[in-house]
Amino acid sequence: MLLLNTRNDDQAEKWLKHAASFGGNSPVLVVLNKIDENPSFEVERKTLQEKYPQIKAFFRVSCKTESDRGLLDFKEALRQQIDGATTRLTPFPKNWLAVKEHFSNMEADYIGAAEYQKVCVEKGVNRQVSQDVLLQFLHDLGVVINFRNLQYFDTQILNPLWLTNGVYRIINSTKVVENEGILREADFDAVINDPRYQKSDTSERQFTYPKAKLHYIVRVMEEFELCFMLENHNYVIPQLLPVSAPDWQAEGAMLQFVIHFPDFMPDSIFPRLMVKLHTFIQDAQRWRTGMILHKPNVFKALARVRWDKEDQKIRIEVCGEERRRFLSYIRETLKEIVEGFTKLNYSNWCLFQIAKNF
Repeated sequence: MLLLNTRNDDQAEKWLKHAASFGGNSPVLVVLNKIDENPSFEVERKTLQEKYPQIKAFFRVSCKTESDRGLLDFKEALRQQIDGATTRLTPFPKNWLAVKEHFSNMEADYIGAAEYQKVCVEKGVNRQVSQDVLLQFLHDLGVVINFRNLQYFDTQILNPLWLTNGVYRIINSTKVVENEGILREADFDAVINDPRYQKSDTSERQFTYPKAKLHYIVRVMEEFELCFMLENHNYVIPQLLPVSAPDWQAEGAMLQFVIHFPDFMPDSIFPRLMVKLHTFIQDAQRWRTGMILHKPNVFKALARVRWDKEDQKIRIEVCGEERRRFLSYIRETLKEIVEGFTKLNYSNWCLFQIAKNF
């Protein structure tokens, strides 16, 4: 669902590209809200639908009154789209449904594997293989979040907000910014359980993070390529690195390569590239939009990789004896990230430049 109002109607295409990149051909319902405040509010429907055929319908609504006809029509259209979803076509045994309903109604933010298995047995799901398949279904449905690579933490998340809230506390941490993007293991508790988030208003849900779960949240960030660990068990958060770039000196022939995303470039691409290539970063020469790469025992070459956010480009400059191989490796790593999106258009070009210093 794409919700627009009078303040962001000019960003409709931006968010439709976003939806296409992450959701592929998933159906889209466009909702024009607050029409009671601005009755003339409208978008170019025909043009948008020609460019984005996944748009199924447009709705003019006002959330001010429940009886508004547009809102009722939208609710019915949303229900129909959900009913037609592929997941709903999967046969679901009654005892599986009982397990799902049990966890859907739980107030706990997380549980362990033993409790999950206990509930399964109580509801008649006794076989281990059935429990494992059901757990994956519950993960796909968003009822339980289960990271297979983090099983040794024995944590099945029931409330996704508990997890995302913990992650955003790290990403929004002034302490990590002051430490130039480094999250120290000793600061996990101070960052995630920052007193700023303990509001006095009891009407709002308060999330608690026991010390035994702090490392789990950081490891989830690592799984999603939002950070990487240094040798001293501290973590680098690329989004919170310093902005200024260091001086760079290179000599000899250099290859320059540019990858351009003409329509839309997700902000997560470059930070994820930095996470994947972090073992190549030379002497901590990394900043929010760039990094210097050098690992002579792997490639006899030196590279500078920069993200031009305004022009939606990633620029790669490589010099050294094995500059072609190193460039190819960086490109393949970037390609691996880009292929995780759908309908993400990009173009690239390469050129030689010969000089003594750059």
